[in-house]
Amino acid sequence: MAWLMISASTTDVSANVRRVGTLAGYTYQTASLALWRLIRDGWLTVTAEANRRAGQARRVTLATEHRCPEHKGHRCAIHALPETVSPVHPGSDRRRNAAAPPPELPTYLRSLITHQQAGLWHTLGHHAARTLWQVQEQDRPTLAQITAATGYGRRATLRHLRQAQALQLITTARPRRGATTYVPTGRPLYEAGQETGTATRTAHLAVQARVDQAGHDWWASEEEWSRLTRTQKRRRGLRPGPDQQVIPGMAAGARAYPRTSTGSPDHARAREIEAERIGAAGMLAHAQQLAQRGQIIDPAHLSPTGAQQPQQRRRRAVLPARQHCRHCQAAPGERCVTWRGQVTAEWHAVRRTAAEQAAGEATRPTEQRSA
Repeated sequence: MAWLMISASTTDVSANVRRVGTLAGYTYQTASLALWRLIRDGWLTVTAEANRRAGQARRVTLATEHRCPEHKGHRCAIHALPETVSPVHPGSDRRRNAAAPPPELPTYLRSLITHQQAGLWHTLGHHAARTLWQVQEQDRPTLAQITAATGYGRRATLRHLRQAQALQLITTARPRRGATTYVPTGRPLYEAGQETGTATRTAHLAVQARVDQAGHDWWASEEEWSRLTRTQKRRRGLRPGPDQQVIPGMAAGARAYPRTSTGSPDHARAREIEAERIGAAGMLAHAQQLAQRGQIIDPAHLSPTGAQQPQQRRRRAVLPARQHCRHCQAAPGERCVTWRGQVTAEWHAVRRTAAEQAAGEATRPTEQRSA
């Protein structure tokens, strides 16, 4: 949410759970649950409810004051202890694991978001992501320091550290007062995610968010059509089929929604059609490149043509003069000659073929390294 507010230059933003979930590295179900917790605990205030048929997400803003709910399990995360602490809801002093934001907030958020978006955490869990983040932020922290910063127990923290060591993300350093310290190795999270097979997990979530949004807009148009009377439908005329290509000037929702043989809506087929229409394959390639480079994957900024195509390497020039001619026995650097000893106007075919093969063999290792 903080990144959306900074990007929009306002604290009143649209909280699309699919976009928020992708930016945080979670699924939209987890993002929706976390967003409601922030609203119920009083950290965010709803300024406008969601309008599903209009395709508008819920708008939220920062709360001017925090009011503790009456739930007995509520604990406030405060930056500093107030002078007078309420005896009913004293809260918990978490100044070390819920500290105030640093002065360079955009740079800090960009690093934190790319860290959370690593597909590796869909295997290890986002609790391990927080543990690794503390190892990167602190200078050779010990186990006790990491435990105090994250709020996790000693057993859970040790499990996170061992998992990170197995993936060569951290290593032990010289001890401090007899306690083992940990330092990051600098290995990219994308490279570690390739070992677990979840390196592109967030990229798929981002593309799925765009496809779901397109499918939802189409279904909203279908609902609007269904509410029309029979006379109004006749005036509008027949609608194009669901497989009809959307031409310029034609709304995507003007097509008939795909349905099964029984007449029920076929949402799976609708998502497949919309994925092809918006260029989901190109968006996925764009998102995967962003993940590999360690950049933020924002579903709203993905483009079907955003992925940079690999540059075509120029083939080496075919120079027959560098090859030995097996027809006239001309040495490298000499021109081909006829059987009478006269210089020929063109190279002999066997000499040109040998030069082409030599140029191809010289280019092939370069192409393998680039692949």
